Amino acid sequence: MEGHTRANPTWWDHQRHSLIRLRRQIEHELDARLRPRAGDVVVDMGCGDMPYRPLFEARGARYVGCDIDSAAQVQITPGMPIALDDACASLVVSFQVLEHVWDLGWYLAECRRLLRPGRSPAALDARHVALSPRIRPTFDAGRKMVS
Repeated sequence: MEGHTRANPTWWDHQRHSLIRLRRQIEHELDARLRPRAGDVVVDMGCGDMPYRPLFEARGARYVGCDIDSAAQVQITPGMPIALDDACASLVVSFQVLEHVWDLGWYLAECRRLLRPGRSPAALDARHVALSPRIRPTFDAGRKMVS
């Protein structure tokens, strides 16, 4: 990964250790459980500056970044439907975002609306990664919250 981003932090970044662990955990989950295939549409809810986009594109997935920031591919307006079709995504992901969402019910409903039937959203919070190597991130937390 080129450039210095959350996925590739500089040596002097005070969050370097946690961010590298987060990226490695995302890579592990992509290969072990989520397994996006070539052509799959992955929607990243709360993508920020899209630091994990290369991880999905390297696996052949089409990445769509959504955020309240107008620089995102698709802009999110809280409480309003996201400008994407129903069931357009094979995978909806959210990294270090849930703690910033005010209306979690709306947010998770939008995740569910965007997902193809039978799929579950994946969520990861860096605090799970930084606490201990024995604590696994809850990539299936979205399924538990949406169900």
